[in-house]
Amino acid sequence: MQLIPAQAFELTQLEAFFGDSLPRWEQEQQKLYEEGYVLETNDGWRAFFCLEQDEQALRVHSMYVKPPANGTVILACMELASMEARRREASHLRLISHHKTLDQLISLYGFEAKQGWWEKTL
Repeated sequence: MQLIPAQAFELTQLEAFFGDSLPRWEQEQQKLYEEGYVLETNDGWRAFFCLEQDEQALRVHSMYVKPPANGTVILACMELASMEARRREASHLRLISHHKTLDQLISLYGFEAKQGWWEKTL
């Protein structure tokens, strides 16, 4: 399993991976391309997410998990995002959950609920 910067790939490869599943791709393609990472496993590309600098923290956004999504892939994304945030010497990792079903998983991984987002101290 490895985390690869999106810029290592051609835009057309990323477009094919998303299909119509990441609407923000069309509106914010350049930003997502610059901030994005692809999670590659033995089964090929499994997920994509962006890490945006927000003061001393990094914010995870635009996460897409290729179906079938499962907790293992999501936890791998969180772990790799945490590792990258530490490498960049960020103090916190932040994310917003749009799926109530993920909130328990996020909490178990060490994130604390804040006002409208989740935050993990690194």
